[in-house]
Amino acid sequence: MVRHDLEKSRKIFDKASKIAKPTTKADNVITDDENYIAVISRTDVVRNEMIPPRVVNTALNTLSKTAGQFANLSTIYEINYKIQDAYTGTRPNIIVLPEKTDMAFARENITEFWKAFLKLEPFAQSLANTSEEGGKKRTDIRLGSLACEPIAQQILADVELEFQKIEQGSKEVSAHGVKEVVAKLNRVDGYPENPIWIGVLLQRKDNAIAWAAAATFARRVISYMLGEKLEARELASLRETSDTMTGRKSPLEPLF
Repeated sequence: MVRHDLEKSRKIFDKASKIAKPTTKADNVITDDENYIAVISRTDVVRNEMIPPRVVNTALNTLSKTAGQFANLSTIYEINYKIQDAYTGTRPNIIVLPEKTDMAFARENITEFWKAFLKLEPFAQSLANTSEEGGKKRTDIRLGSLACEPIAQQILADVELEFQKIEQGSKEVSAHGVKEVVAKLNRVDGYPENPIWIGVLLQRKDNAIAWAAAATFARRVISYMLGEKLEARELASLRETSDTMTGRKSPLEPLF
């Protein structure tokens, strides 16, 4: 692969696809020209003005503890898919490219979301120095903030999208709404030692990052912490699940 050049990497992968071993999700994002979410991910989000290719992991679907990158390409793709789903209210058709006007609208939806989402303080700090020398700083930030873990990035994007529907009373999503939720998230302590994350973003047995299956529960907890209004039965159900997941009787009260 040609480092930090998605277009050259895409062409290499495309030519080698017939003889290569099964591809990863990131490989597919690089090579798929029919999937418009993949195209937007690699050309409009992963670019020097937003998330520079240098700080994006295009080889794996995970980030090691010592990795100097900011995000995985596969994570960026998953978030973009959900953004478009939220805007349109329907599952995106990733088999064929949309009409030019629809493509332009999708590009605007996704890039405007990221412009606001990247104002989350751990994200902004991670991207303050995108040179190779900044890799150690990104590693330190990720170790000190759960928000920079790939699964947490997806969960927080889910919170953004779901919380806006609650705030606005509709399926309409806007960058203005993203900014409001980011402002609240910036006031939440994302330090791994914070006990509120045990059983939510961290596994109880070894404090490892939560598995994907726990993502829905984590989103529900964080949304409630940010002020989501729940009916009595919904709140009782969430508290019961919380007691099971965290292994403790927690008050689980909104922060705002």
